[in-house]
This record gives sequence, structure tokens and C-alpha cells, in this order.
Amino acid sequence: MRTSSTSADGEDGVLPSGVRHLDPDDPHEIGGYRLVGRLGTGGMGVVYLGRDPLGGPVAVKAAYGAMTGDDELRRRFEAEAAAVRRVPAACTARLLVDGADRLRPYLVTEYIEGRSLEQIVRTGGPLEPEQLRALAAGVGRALTAIHRAGLVHRDLKPANILLTLTGPRVIDFGIAQTVDASGGPTGPGMVVGSPGWIAPERLHRRPAIPASDVFGWGCLVAYAGTGRNPFGSGDVDELAQRIMYAPPDLDGLDDALRGPVAAALAKDPAERPAADELLGLLGSTPPGGRSGTKELPAGRRRRWATLVPASVALTTAAVLAAVIATTAADHGSPRVPPAGGSSATPTGNQAATHGEAPVRPRAAHPAEAPHGPAATHAARPGGATPVNGRAKVKPKQKGKGKGKGGPGPPPE
Repeated sequence: MRTSSTSADGEDGVLPSGVRHLDPDDPHEIGGYRLVGRLGTGGMGVVYLGRDPLGGPVAVKAAYGAMTGDDELRRRFEAEAAAVRRVPAACTARLLVDGADRLRPYLVTEYIEGRSLEQIVRTGGPLEPEQLRALAAGVGRALTAIHRAGLVHRDLKPANILLTLTGPRVIDFGIAQTVDASGGPTGPGMVVGSPGWIAPERLHRRPAIPASDVFGWGCLVAYAGTGRNPFGSGDVDELAQRIMYAPPDLDGLDDALRGPVAAALAKDPAERPAADELLGLLGSTPPGGRSGTKELPAGRRRRWATLVPASVALTTAAVLAAVIATTAADHGSPRVPPAGGSSATPTGNQAATHGEAPVRPRAAHPAEAPHGPAATHAARPGGATPVNGRAKVKPKQKGKGKGKGGPGPPPE
């Protein structure tokens, strides 16, 4: 089977490593693009590996056939297309064709030669310290650009980070929203995202903000450096409880990154650095060479000033190129995770789908939140019954004594 660095032609029936063959009921053409394999699935549809009329590879994201004509789904495709247009092309997969207005909505994006951070860690183990610092800075730069474009990604996780020869790319803007929006393309009382990667404020039914993405950055950097989710494994409720109340497990994380990651994983979003502040801590220049961050309060400046060494050399492209080359050679055929569950998992080089997992946070005292063994990726969701990949969130109820919880700000 071909590695991810091989051209995605599929002419001889052999697909790039990790790309699945089409299912019997899959279409063979969408919008003039011939489909040759499956890259991934998610709440909004399937991402196919396709070929344009000139034979070049593309990624085609299309709604499930059974959801054809769904007006809400069409609006979500339109919102994703609008979000991708706002993000600099160097940070994500460039949008080529917007077919959101079709009976079966679809989007065509460039096909990125690279492997997801999840695949690389799952098959090759944690990154080396220099590689990890380059990854942290590269994703931080992409996140800074996304926030400057006025967007919150809302699903930052290892499966949505592609490592390429030019640096990390953040993909899947299926549940992204504008910074000034009170909610995304979801209904009241719903929390969407991938178990283990959702920020505490969102589990408390507060709107997603740029700091919510910074929390995701902390989770994925910890994962890349240790090979496990910093909040362990378990069902949706267990993961939610740990994220809301338990400290992250950062044992084994590179010392130079332990401070910034711990700051990014603060329970209170107001205590987290902004994305460009993270770059300052890592000794990396924000995109455009300017800082869009307001002056920090003195207390925060003093606290974060000692989180990392004064000088951390980062050559992102060169270091990540070494990661890709090494893992492609040693692990040419990545293990494909089992299908199922409501959290999308990529099965190929590029999966522009998002995970939408139902979450039902229950009121609990911090002491009641277990912190079991960690795993390399979030476990299957359990408990709630999803409807189209989403489920209503149980609000915390007012209680007596310990575990009090009243209604928070307006839900997403």
C-alpha cells in the first residue's frame, strides 16, 4: 500500500495509505469530480478522495445521500464554505468549489499531501522535543491566523491537524463560528465537538470563544508529546467531568512546553493565553510579524514570563518534514481506527469532517471526577442518544451544599 507521500492517483486501484475504497452505495462522481476513495466520515457527510478533470487529486466533502434536501445541513455547508474563505490558504485546505446550494450539498478543497497528527502519534508514538516545539508553534501560528480572521474553530484536535512539508494545516471548519456569534450552527442546549477535546466553558453550556480553541491547542500538544489525551479515556460523561474539574495529566511532557500547555488548559478561559501570546512564549513570530494582543495585566505577564526558556529555536517546516519522512518510512500503513460512534475520525490523509459527540455533563464535586488511565485517543461516546450526531445537554441543576450549579450564560 502506498504511503501518504505517494501521488493520490488510484489509477491502478491501489489507494494511498489509509484511504478506503468506495462503499457500494457511494457515488462515483460529484460536481464533475471522479471519486476514487473515502478519506473520512462525520456528522455532516463523507469526505472523498477525488480527481479533477485534469487528473489532479482533490478532497470532496458531500452530504450523506439520506440527508439530501435537508435545509439545515445546507446552511451548515454554506457556513463552512464561508469560514474556509476567511482563513489564509497557508493554514488550511483551500476551497476550490462551493456546491452548498445543490440538492446534495458538497464542497471541493485542495487535497493536502500529509498525515494527521493523530495518525503520526498513533503509529509512531510521541514526538521528539524539537519536533513537538515546532508543532506547537506551527499550530499556534495557524490558530492566530484563524482568530484574526474572526473565527473560532471549535473542533481543534489531533485528527484535524495535518502535518505537511510547509507546516501544520488546520482542517474541518464544519462547526466553526464567528467570534462575535453567541453560538454556532447548532441548536439550544447542545454541545458539539469531540469527546476529550471540548473546553470546560462549553461543557458548562457557555459559548465558544477563541480561548476555547487555545484549550484545544493545549490538549493536542500534550497528546503529541505524551501519546495520550491529557484527560484520559472513558465515555463522554467521564471525559467531561475530568475536563471540568480534574487537573490534566502532563507527566512526561517536554519541560519547555509544560508551562504553556498548563496555562492553555486552565479551567477559566480568562486565565488562558491568547493564541499569539502562546507564540510569544514559544519564541515564534505571529503571522505577519505583528501582535494583535492587547497589553497584558502585570500579573499575567509575570506568571507567563517564566513558563519557557528565554530562547527556543523553532524551524517548523524543516522539523515537521523530518517527522513526516520518518513516520512514512517506519509506518507506511497506518492503523485505521474502528468505525462507529458520533466522533469523526479520519481514515486517510485528509478528513475534513468534524466530530459531533453528545455530551451530558452531570453535576459532580471535583472529588467525584475519576481520572483513569489515559489513552491515545478519545473513547467511544456513550450515554446520550444522538440525533443526527447531536444530543441535548443536560444542564446542571441547582443543588444543596457541594456541587451547586445554576443556569449559566445562554447555551450554544
